[in-house]
Amino acid sequence: MTAFFSRWPVVTAALALLVLSSCGSDRPSDAGPAPSRESSSDTSVPGAGPEEASGPTGSSEPVEKSTTPVATTTVAVYLVKGELLEKVTRRVPKVPGIGRQAMEALLAGPTSAESAAGVTTAIPAGTRLLGLVVEQGTATVDLSPAYESGGGTLGLTLRLAQVACTLDQFQTVDGVRFAMAGRPVRVFSGDGIVLQHPVSCDDYRDHLPGRAPAPPPPPPPPLPCTPGELEPCGPEPGDPSTLHVDPQAAEPGQEMVATVSGFDAEVSVVVELVREEPYGAVFTFQVRTDSAGHAQQRFLVPGATPPGGYQVVATSEDRTDTASFPVTVLPSSNCPPDQQPEC
Repeated sequence: MTAFFSRWPVVTAALALLVLSSCGSDRPSDAGPAPSRESSSDTSVPGAGPEEASGPTGSSEPVEKSTTPVATTTVAVYLVKGELLEKVTRRVPKVPGIGRQAMEALLAGPTSAESAAGVTTAIPAGTRLLGLVVEQGTATVDLSPAYESGGGTLGLTLRLAQVACTLDQFQTVDGVRFAMAGRPVRVFSGDGIVLQHPVSCDDYRDHLPGRAPAPPPPPPPPLPCTPGELEPCGPEPGDPSTLHVDPQAAEPGQEMVATVSGFDAEVSVVVELVREEPYGAVFTFQVRTDSAGHAQQRFLVPGATPPGGYQVVATSEDRTDTASFPVTVLPSSNCPPDQQPEC
């Protein structure tokens, strides 16, 4: 019995060493802190800021990657404040075709700080730049159809001015033409803003802050007076050219009445029914003004005219006077619903 109890501490110690050795062999080794990645960029010029990558496994020291700085330049972008244009600047990459960069910055709208200061844009959200071509001083800017949506006469004029002034800052641009989804724009929106010629920022000087409006044309020289006349002699001030169509909406085959006024006396006036989308004249006739510059003509909407938005445009024979009026061609009531709008 005595010999048995004397060997027990030795066995116990051996078992303890065996257990400790077995537990230590299953524990993972320490590989250092988990890798991390930090990056920084300049929000005004994408890709211009340096990048940082984490160090090798087991190291917390970041290693800086060298990048070639992107050259930038400053362009002007015209936004809106109240009823006037507001000129702001943007830093953009200095690349060939800088006009596209300026247009993209314009379509992005005001910054949060500018919005807080009351700066907005008249260009509808969702408008996309589809193309920009500059040839012989004329920039043709192609925008998505959202550019034409909504807005009254002031808003439509301001959004045209925003694009014209933004592109007119470049020396290679003397005028701007508009296209919508690849189709040239001659009459803009249902308000009938005629765009027969390229426009420049100077055409919208009334909406530029601190700019005086265009001076009115000089009055015509007075006619010689007959002695004894009691009233002042000379021509009466001319009225602006106007066009009115009644009714404003009609079906194919129904009658409309076009009335022009303010045109020169005794001249021929070409009147066209112009489709907005796709653009094109579908009906044309002529009227002759009387001694007061007025004329009126009834006409029938052609029977094959598709329903949709149209403009009636009146232009004098010497193209010095023009006016337009929006109309709508309704689906024919004689056309079965399952065949509209084709019939």
